[in-house]
Amino acid sequence: MKAIIIAYTSYPNGDAAAVRQHMLAKLLQHNGYTVTVLGFSKQNENLVGSYEDVTYMLYYGNMLYYHKYLSRYLNNLSDIPDLIFLNGGIGPFAFSIGKKFAIIHGIQLCHDCVEWFSLSQSINSKHISIKSFIGYIEKNITNRVLLDKYFSVVSISTYLSDYFKKKDILSFRLPICMDTTYFENFEFKSGSILELTYAGSPANKDYLLEIIKAISAVSESEQKRIKFELFGIDSETLTCLFKHANLSCREGTSIHAMGKVTRDMVLNRLKTTDFTILIRSSTARYAKAGFPTKVVESLMSSTPIICNLTSDLGMYLKDGYDCIEVADETPEAIVKALRRALALTPEQKDQMKKNARKTAEENFDYRLYIEEFGKFIKNES
Repeated sequence: MKAIIIAYTSYPNGDAAAVRQHMLAKLLQHNGYTVTVLGFSKQNENLVGSYEDVTYMLYYGNMLYYHKYLSRYLNNLSDIPDLIFLNGGIGPFAFSIGKKFAIIHGIQLCHDCVEWFSLSQSINSKHISIKSFIGYIEKNITNRVLLDKYFSVVSISTYLSDYFKKKDILSFRLPICMDTTYFENFEFKSGSILELTYAGSPANKDYLLEIIKAISAVSESEQKRIKFELFGIDSETLTCLFKHANLSCREGTSIHAMGKVTRDMVLNRLKTTDFTILIRSSTARYAKAGFPTKVVESLMSSTPIICNLTSDLGMYLKDGYDCIEVADETPEAIVKALRRALALTPEQKDQMKKNARKTAEENFDYRLYIEEFGKFIKNES
């Protein structure tokens, strides 16, 4: 059997979306499919290659012309696939072309739904992001119109799964999953300093400013015991955040901007930090619909998390065991969580690291979902 995954991703490991698509490919392989991934190239050329027996073809060019590229690729296929995953980011025109091709040829259609943006992410009192607004419109068109009776949907969260089930669309809930063997079970001896790490581009998802406000709000003696490194944030951006909030805490004391680095560099740092920290809205649709990749990467790296329990995180994380729960997204709630973390002994932090890894192994290794995924694509679930 043959499957094609079509998605806006820098496959095989260039971004979080690529990791997700590769896990789908592995699940398909374990259920008897040979898999080809159509993604997007970050190089100045189209790329063709193979990764762990998954063939990939990466398009380089203007997104306005991608639907023409996809149409040519599908119409030139000599071996019609049994299944097509039409996933996010490719635009409504390309999505419709792939859908029409599958319906005409009697090909099973699936979609991996991993997000549903909120309007507040693109338009609010402080800024208007045209790019984000276009993404918001496109995602609404996909979820509300394009996904219909012809599709089965892999949903990253309960919120999304329930939505599609109400539309009488078969849905299988699959959280972020990864291959545990990619992550060394690393044991690091904690010290007296509380080392915190944030990695990513906060955009309009992560409440980074509230975290910085919270660190600024603790006492000077407490600040001296905190080392907060931000990967993906440069000094200029961090300085703007300080000025925006008129904060007393300054870069170089407790808070350090590490700039943009590779994913491998981030994962190496996660092995040695005490906690990652992630705060998101407790009410916005994007936070309910998505599932943070950062959380699973942290747990896989044996690193507990300081976070509020958005999305389905409460199904997996346990306060004081593998995370320190933040009651809400306010700086005051984050301060309380920071002080709980500061009160931990090195031995307690080390135990939480072991617990974090155990949570990852028991919940987020892709092999745990092979059988149920197989039933889903065979319409047996």
